[in-house]
Amino acid sequence: MNRRGRRSAHVSGPTASQIVTEQNVLSLAPFAWLRMDSYQITGAKASALVDKVQPGHLMSQSTDANRAAIPTSDSAGGWRASATFSAASPIWYDSNLPASSWAFLHSGAGAEWFATYAPTSAHATAGVLFDTGGTTTTGMCAYLSNSTRHILGRVAGPAMFDISPAGTYTLGVVECLHGTLSESASPDATLRVEGGTSATANSAVAFSGAAPSATLRIGANVSGTQGLTARLFEFLVFNRILSAAENAVVSAYRQTWFGAP
Repeated sequence: MNRRGRRSAHVSGPTASQIVTEQNVLSLAPFAWLRMDSYQITGAKASALVDKVQPGHLMSQSTDANRAAIPTSDSAGGWRASATFSAASPIWYDSNLPASSWAFLHSGAGAEWFATYAPTSAHATAGVLFDTGGTTTTGMCAYLSNSTRHILGRVAGPAMFDISPAGTYTLGVVECLHGTLSESASPDATLRVEGGTSATANSAVAFSGAAPSATLRIGANVSGTQGLTARLFEFLVFNRILSAAENAVVSAYRQTWFGAP
């Protein structure tokens, strides 16, 4: 059975203040918003994640072995829904948008994204949060490795950058990884652990608006060999750079919903 946008079992409805902060984020016109309380079910697993912004946009997985169990309430994230991803049998979901739709993540035209999750492994082998080809030829990738966080961009093979904020994460603790990329900014790229450290870099190669190697994948690299081990709450992405006031709106939402910095 396939049910669209079902609310996770044992997850209470949002409070009035949560609804307000959610609407405030929607008013910023995100490009995509994948939150783990909105999904489709096939059998006993989540077969697709339903975008809260673009009608008809799904992150789907056709192979049952690579699907997450139905998202459930998570005490670490304010009792909101999380989906469990594991590298042991990699879990991932692919966008049904064409790869070219995600070129803004590496093109330098402007991109800003937020991933809220609780890591459950140190990731001796890299665990990929999302990838459009940063691990192969052209695109952007965010990954965890040896308890650190990274973003890696590529254009036609060579790396644009591979940056990592100082410090390590704590297993089971919810955090938000916040990335930006804009050719008009200086430096071009920033990766920040909200409430913690950040790192910046300029691209080592020329920016390109070419389509990435693949459409957006959440939970593993595009080849499916480097899976994430974590409980994922959401992935929120904008195809532009937010102002300081707009970032404050997103922060207020995240604190209200997940209790995260």
